[in-house]
Amino acid sequence: MGNATSICSDKTGTLTTSKMTVSEAYFCNTLFTKELLSDENTNQRKKSQDPDLIQFEDSNDNNITTNTNNSSMVSTKSLKEIKDNVPHNVWNGFIMNAIENTTVFIREEDKKKTTELGPKAYEGSPTEVALVQFAISFDESMINKIGGGEDIIKRWPFSSKVKRMMTLIRISTSNSYKSDMDVSGESLTLNQQESSHSRSDTNTTVVNDYHPLQGKSVALLVKGAPEKVLNLCYTIYTGENSDSNQITDITDTIRHEIKSISNDMASRGHRVLGLAIRYGDDEQELIDTNEESTCTFIGLIAIEDPVREGVRKSIDTCRRAGVIVRMVTGDGEATARNIATKCGVLGLGGIVMEGPEFQKRNDDELLSILPKLQVLARSSPDDKKRLVGLLKQMGEVVAVTGDGTNDAPALKLADIGFSMGSGTNVAKKSSSIVLLHDDFPSIVTAMAWGRAVNDSVRRFLQFQLTVNVTAVIVAFVSALIGEGSVLTAVQLLWVKMFFFFFFFKFFSLRSNFSIINISII
Repeated sequence: MGNATSICSDKTGTLTTSKMTVSEAYFCNTLFTKELLSDENTNQRKKSQDPDLIQFEDSNDNNITTNTNNSSMVSTKSLKEIKDNVPHNVWNGFIMNAIENTTVFIREEDKKKTTELGPKAYEGSPTEVALVQFAISFDESMINKIGGGEDIIKRWPFSSKVKRMMTLIRISTSNSYKSDMDVSGESLTLNQQESSHSRSDTNTTVVNDYHPLQGKSVALLVKGAPEKVLNLCYTIYTGENSDSNQITDITDTIRHEIKSISNDMASRGHRVLGLAIRYGDDEQELIDTNEESTCTFIGLIAIEDPVREGVRKSIDTCRRAGVIVRMVTGDGEATARNIATKCGVLGLGGIVMEGPEFQKRNDDELLSILPKLQVLARSSPDDKKRLVGLLKQMGEVVAVTGDGTNDAPALKLADIGFSMGSGTNVAKKSSSIVLLHDDFPSIVTAMAWGRAVNDSVRRFLQFQLTVNVTAVIVAFVSALIGEGSVLTAVQLLWVKMFFFFFFFKFFSLRSNFSIINISII
């Protein structure tokens, strides 16, 4: 570890606290935020370089509007008012995605202590825990339905390749969601003849046949990266005129607006999730067509994960010590760029690249880019492994952090593998060091001690060569050219004792050391 010249660090839990909370949501053309934007924080908000991204305008009203290039208006309201300001079907779609389309669970003994225990009561990924906590904050009775239970028909778990997860659930007559749905369908018009691949750029309201009309008994829930979820959708809930059943085709204009809002959320350092749903009455049909664009888009959820205290100082320390820190994350470019800037990973002239672009380039191209590459976003475990291999090919001594089973190949390939104490057993077995505290300063501490050991060994060898070898040579040479050694055995012993007692500690050990002024051997 003392020889490390490059660190490839995860974002979540290492550079950030992993204490995630829902900070923003976008449903039915309304942006819900923790705090309403004021004139002061609107002016301080960093403008994106992309002119198509949402830019917040000044307003003294509670409902603040957001202008985009397509001239649509997005109202802004408090996150606390979300349940009262979205249609029932939209809210139910969100609740089902949060509560049933998840791998989070709560132990029976902790179900009555969720308020007291907070996030510790939940078992699962921090992202999903934040979503579940947010949903339960509006209705604690949903605790018993976390994970879906008997309602689950089939689940497609989250994968780093597809960047989404799906769950097919059964909507029974006793299901609490069913009672809240508008299933009359009398005033709705069905247009089943239009192809989902040939939608015109109009605002004509069209209700698809997967909407919860009478007789629909199953629902396909989709959650994941906004662009991946959006690719599976051809309609979207609008909620216009307070009509909970009103949906419209996703036109190019609407698709662009959703992507702009998603990018704007991500540019503030949030992890953004897209949510979608599809209703039906044939389980096998939904299973066979789950990859087709037949879903209805519900909205976006932005999750905040604060940067750890002391991370920026630690990264500055590494930079001054000649160690390059790179952030490798599965989050999108905008989110990764924001967090990397806050942490100090991304500096002037640094390059941010996404996994798909990284995969397209050959090794020769990447080798020319790597010296300036500081952030790898939307990356897969294979991208991480390839990055480590290329850095080693450049002669770097690489340290890698990881906590998941998929990180095992990169952890094994790296010169030093750091696994998190909260990580999987596979990751721990593939790593060199297990961090009990899942934070970046611990890595810097390990590096400092590694350098201290190397430095102490070097100083000790210098001491031995200076004192012992010199004394032996003097005694040996004098014995060859004269009648005997100029130094007797007792004198050699006194010389050795003198140097050991008065100079050994000074030359070979340090009580106070800094990674900055300890050089690499």
